[in-house]
Amino acid sequence: MAAHPRAYFQRWFYNASPDMMRSLALMWIQDERFTHNIDRARPGLAAYQSSAVTAWAGSQVGKSE
Repeated sequence: MAAHPRAYFQRWFYNASPDMMRSLALMWIQDERFTHNIDRARPGLAAYQSSAVTAWAGSQVGKSE
């Protein structure tokens, strides 16, 4: 699940490092505009996706990209 948002960003926008993905994931829950839009797909999705991406980013420490 966590690799999908990164693949999307890499395909359409830029090469997102794990640190950048962690920052984006935090924004999804800290900015109510993002939370509202993401949760329109399914209530609680922003928090779930943020947790998944944050955990994934933490697991990438020390790995080459």
